Amino acid sequence: MLSQQSVPTSTATRLPLVIYVLATGTFLMGTTEFMIAGLLPEMAADFGVSLSTTALLITSFAVGMIVGAPLMAVATLRLPRRATLSLALTVFATGHVVAALSSTFEVVLVARVLTALATGVFWSVSAVVATNAAGPAASSKALGLLMSSTGLATVVGVPLGSLAGQLIGWRGSFWALTILAALTAVAVDRLAPTEEGSNTSSIRSEIVALRNAASGCCWWPPSWSLEAGSPPSASSHRCSPTTPAWGPSSCRSPSSLSGWVP
Repeated sequence: MLSQQSVPTSTATRLPLVIYVLATGTFLMGTTEFMIAGLLPEMAADFGVSLSTTALLITSFAVGMIVGAPLMAVATLRLPRRATLSLALTVFATGHVVAALSSTFEVVLVARVLTALATGVFWSVSAVVATNAAGPAASSKALGLLMSSTGLATVVGVPLGSLAGQLIGWRGSFWALTILAALTAVAVDRLAPTEEGSNTSSIRSEIVALRNAASGCCWWPPSWSLEAGSPPSASSHRCSPTTPAWGPSSCRSPSSLSGWVP
């Protein structure tokens, strides 16, 4: 009977490289979400506005993710997931370039909203791509890595970004995020699996799901974003059933998440 004992293999739960790349993208986006808090004095002095006005850069990011993420999910519904991820990272990098080159506060404010739209889409789709790439045996581990990268961004990325802002200016921090996001976009385009035609949800069904979300049927659990199990954050206490991966049925009941959220 001893010969029938199964021998565990380390490769059974080894995560593909693309999941670590997606975690890097999530880390960058989590960093930029809160990094502004440490750069408010420098940015306020640069643009000649008050600290309270500069703090709108944080608010605009949150609003962009809450309002824009569902709309962008519908807009990218027919795009392959790999293209959606690469596009989101490209828009993310572009938003930082615009902000770094801007001399007016209003342009930076718009750039933050643009960056937030890309962040919402990336978090939604990356969770789905990660679980598919990891397979059923390691899907929980893949999601855990993505969520951990957001926490790591808050603990490590934000202080580092703020320190960089003190040393090389807030624009230098934005340029650093731009370069890292561009490199991540290239890696995603090379490593993410191609899943052409995997999104079968119609725009009409997604609009119906949005209407249901507006009626409050999707606010479960209150401290989690249901966008494909994306990590909780200050601006992610929302529910968007319009992710290309799940469609409207994902927010009908908690039981529909049993296969995704450990």
